[in-house]
Amino acid sequence: MPSVIFVFVRLAALTRATVATATVVAVSAAIALVALIGLVALIGLVALIGLVVLIGLVVLIRLAALTFAAVTTAIVVAVGTAIAGIAGAPALVIAAVVLVRLVLVIGAFAPIAATISVVLVVVQFAVTALVAAALALSVRNRFKPGRSREGQRSQKGERESVA
Repeated sequence: MPSVIFVFVRLAALTRATVATATVVAVSAAIALVALIGLVALIGLVALIGLVVLIGLVVLIRLAALTFAAVTTAIVVAVGTAIAGIAGAPALVIAAVVLVRLVLVIGAFAPIAATISVVLVVVQFAVTALVAAALALSVRNRFKPGRSREGQRSQKGERESVA
């Protein structure tokens, strides 16, 4: 019975991890869409490839975390079922101990994957903010008065006519 409860707990965790992965993918896609025009215009293909790689890393880490959770759930269920089938009631105590130890091991790795995922998302936001700031500066510098060649020529002509 405890192994059945544990299976439901693990399935709930997998569902939550799947929703988190979908959220990360959606946010990454939105960031990529917003930054795409600025990236292509300002930095070019190299920055675009860098952003795609960054999004890919976030997605791969989330998928690795999901795969790890699914594999450990299968192992826990198999071990718990085997022990309960071999020894009967005392095996439930042993299975509970094994499950708790596996949960502790799984719990030790889950924060690492989550931390890496959060760091990559923060880096992605920072890169997008830097690109947006650089694009804003570029646009501002392009449209300053007196910066066009025609404006400079007319100013030179006025200076020569005054002299």
